[in-house]
Amino acid sequence: MAIKHISFILLLALASCKSKTEKTKPTTETISESIYASGIVKSKNQYQAVSTVNGIIETIYVTEGDSIKIGTPILLISNEAQRLNKNNAILASEYADANENKGRLNEARLFIDLAKNKMKNDSLQFFRQKN
Repeated sequence: MAIKHISFILLLALASCKSKTEKTKPTTETISESIYASGIVKSKNQYQAVSTVNGIIETIYVTEGDSIKIGTPILLISNEAQRLNKNNAILASEYADANENKGRLNEARLFIDLAKNKMKNDSLQFFRQKN
């Protein structure tokens, strides 16, 4: 039985020693290369006009393909939204000022009433002492 075990172990050892490396062979082919990129293609004389303010386009003075000179207006941008935002900011500021000063105004009224009452009391005492 020991001989069967030894022969079995030798058989396994020999079977496991087989070369299992993968072999590749070079081939002759033409080289091709692909490049992928994203971007915007513009023509040589193409320009992008950008406004310095936000707003809604109200009127367009030119059409596509027209030649224009530097400084020529190409469109009119409405600033109505900006004007309304400015007016709302001014109103909010004035409202905040009135609410903030309401306490100071009430305090000033109390000081005036106190001063009037003190003046009346001092006046009464003056006439009492005078009499």
